[in-house]
Amino acid sequence: MKICVYGLSHLGSVTSACLASLGHQVISFDDNKTTVKKIKSGVAPIFETGLDHLIATGIKNKKLSFTNEYEDIPKDIDFAWIAIDTPVNDEDIADINYVVSKIMQLLRYMESGITVIISSQLPIGSISKIEELTKSQFPEKEFDFVSSPENLRLGNAIKIFLEPDRIIIGHREDYNKNKLTKLFRSISKNL
Repeated sequence: MKICVYGLSHLGSVTSACLASLGHQVISFDDNKTTVKKIKSGVAPIFETGLDHLIATGIKNKKLSFTNEYEDIPKDIDFAWIAIDTPVNDEDIADINYVVSKIMQLLRYMESGITVIISSQLPIGSISKIEELTKSQFPEKEFDFVSSPENLRLGNAIKIFLEPDRIIIGHREDYNKNKLTKLFRSISKNL
């Protein structure tokens, strides 16, 4: 499957490298040119045991690429996986507007029909807000939104991603789960 992972911090770099290691075609996007330049050289933007190796292997096998240009994202992707860190203030209140604005920027370049997986940490009700905003900004496009909350642990993120004891996915009742099921079964054949 072709997957665009948006965000190259801890969650995004691990998600990108792990998906590529499972054989998916992954293009990872980040606004930060410095981050993209660094990771293109095979160096992760954060320290996580084994991540540099997974990134370098994905690049070498042509399963993993990186960009900071929206136009470089292929039009025929199956999934857009949102892995943007959600900023919080001193009171630990999430700035969901930041994440929502980034998602809207990305969807401007996406074709109708893709599934958007949101792993960024957002409060309950955020996806409904994103769906409404998408319908008003892009009435000619149809996207499916699902939630798969972040499930990483610093220092053990690759193992947790590739060998999860559970995967949580939230979606609308009428969502056709076939493609999504295939993706998540590729991550953990034991589930």
